[in-house]
Amino acid sequence: MHTSGKTFISTVGTEKYKMTPPQIAGVVGKSLKTLLGHYFNLPAEEGRRKMIEADLAIMKVDKTA
Repeated sequence: MHTSGKTFISTVGTEKYKMTPPQIAGVVGKSLKTLLGHYFNLPAEEGRRKMIEADLAIMKVDKTA
């Protein structure tokens, strides 16, 4: 069970379903801190920074349109 959970958290959830770590944490019932530190091997602060950067990139509006 642990192996299938780790597979979902680290690859299937992010790659197939395009879920963010907070969404995955909600689905599997683990804290975001646990998810980032244990499954993604990222310190929580680094993970937060990366999510913020990704969100900002998505929210940028094309000024040429």
